[in-house]
Amino acid sequence: MDYKVILKEQLQKRQVVNPMYSLRSCAKKLDLSPSKVSELLSGKKRLSAERAEVIADRLGLADKEKELFVLSARLESSSKKIDKKELQSQIHILASQINAGRTTQRNAWYFGAVKALEDNGHDSKLLRDQLGITDLQIENAKRFRNRIKRFYPERQEFSLEPV
Repeated sequence: MDYKVILKEQLQKRQVVNPMYSLRSCAKKLDLSPSKVSELLSGKKRLSAERAEVIADRLGLADKEKELFVLSARLESSSKKIDKKELQSQIHILASQINAGRTTQRNAWYFGAVKALEDNGHDSKLLRDQLGITDLQIENAKRFRNRIKRFYPERQEFSLEPV
């Protein structure tokens, strides 16, 4: 994952929320020309680490994602092999942490959805079809729910929100 991927994801997220959000809107938010944003996304232009820091702030990136954004810009502009290896290592670690966090959020989402639908008497096939999740994910959610019930038998309610 590098700054171009993050920038594309941010643009796409904003377009989902607001279909009228364009490359031009993104460029205005970042205080760049639309052509510069396009060149960054396509890889025709590089981003300095200093400029990456400013853009990450304007995008409102979370700490780890911001760090990854800036490190990937620094990696692209680095010419020393030793620096590049260290930066690649840091980027790999950060990307793994970010992906693990996303997995936790996704799991909490479908665990909570399975719980809510089961509490209302819906069956697994409906869960799979309506939520767009796999049978394995449903089974994992049910096992997780049963483990919680086993460890905390006195609790009637429990939250599946990530901590």
